[in-house]
Amino acid sequence: MSVTLDIDVKALKERFSKDVKLAQAWLDEEVIADSDPYVPMDTGMLASSALEHSAIGEGILIYREPYAKPQYYGCPVKSKDKHPQATTQWFEVAKAANKEKWLEGVKKLGGK
Repeated sequence: MSVTLDIDVKALKERFSKDVKLAQAWLDEEVIADSDPYVPMDTGMLASSALEHSAIGEGILIYREPYAKPQYYGCPVKSKDKHPQATTQWFEVAKAANKEKWLEGVKKLGGK
């Protein structure tokens, strides 16, 4: 007994490509939003730079201010006036708090 399968590989690639792109865009937006409370804030330029300079849907999140790198990696003293949870390495803190939510959302949107 033999079985013949006719699979439209192009259609599968297109479907999964759309699902993956949708999931990636969702994840990028969630990471920025969930990281926001941990981003140090004075004028708001650092946090808003992620929305302006990131490649949403491509998995590239960029905080583009001259002081972004020192704030992320080194300046331990943060003003807590506007963001009481402000800290260094805000993505890592957001990931620890939201990783399961992110994984579930990606699985749901990515078709798995």
